[in-house]
Amino acid sequence: PASVPGPEVTVERWGGGPEAPLPATLLREVAALKRRSFDGHPAGIEELAARTARVLATPGCTLVLVREEGRPVAVGQGFTFDGATYLASIGTDPAATGRGPGTLVTSTLIRDARAAGSRLVHLAVYAGNDRAIGLYRRCGMEPIGEAGELLLAG
Repeated sequence: PASVPGPEVTVERWGGGPEAPLPATLLREVAALKRRSFDGHPAGIEELAARTARVLATPGCTLVLVREEGRPVAVGQGFTFDGATYLASIGTDPAATGRGPGTLVTSTLIRDARAAGSRLVHLAVYAGNDRAIGLYRRCGMEPIGEAGELLLAG
């Protein structure tokens, strides 16, 4: 993993692919964060950890994790292929909402996608999720469609 040094906030990047599996303790930390971030996700910690491991075994998949004082507070995944990157599972611990970790995860994923040569960075978000839409727009993304979900790209 690569980290951005700082006394209180660190950014960890974990590359995907079967040759780079994440440690089991990290997978459980990410799974617990996803449960907190996504309003008590119905899947259990072990099931979410296993799902995350399967997804991250995909070539071109990256996980970004932000910690505050060592505690995981925001997470997101990017899938890069064919000159485009899809962002997914971006979540922030409710206790850290409004302090910037979600913006840090999203902007890191976007920067990494651009550095990897992506011409399109996109994601889907529920049209009524104004907080998330505001965050994505602050990161330079703009709506490109609207239905049950709003698609944003940057």
